[in-house]
Amino acid sequence: MTTKLRCGECGERKFKRQNVKGKFSAPWRDFPCAYLTKNLDLLICGNCDNYAIIDDDADKMDVAMDASVRDQTSQFIDVIKSKADISSIKLASIIGITPEYLSMIYNAKRTPSFQVWNFLKLVATDPVKLTAELDPTWDIRKENLFLRA
Repeated sequence: MTTKLRCGECGERKFKRQNVKGKFSAPWRDFPCAYLTKNLDLLICGNCDNYAIIDDDADKMDVAMDASVRDQTSQFIDVIKSKADISSIKLASIIGITPEYLSMIYNAKRTPSFQVWNFLKLVATDPVKLTAELDPTWDIRKENLFLRA
């Protein structure tokens, strides 16, 4: 228990270290909110349950958040490919990324941008719509959307 700290919310000095896997979400890099799915011990106020991030906790949190996002991305891709019966090349084409980059984020060698991660998350909720509603041959330049009366 750490007694030197004071909670910024309630002023209490009673903190405990607790694993926050599955209970912690916060803004991270370009993600408005990232959900922690990996183990991480943080100090928690015994009175109001606020988190106190001290010393190397920020570095540990960054590593855990990165691993969580990479793991979630791989899961999203698995769901999409299995339920929509779509190849990696076709999926990469629809998303607008290279097949090599899709492979790197699938194998957790790279962390995707929030935009790619969010698109994969949304499509993973109903992967069949990806192939049913999107036409990869559609070209906005041929539509002249801004020239319509």
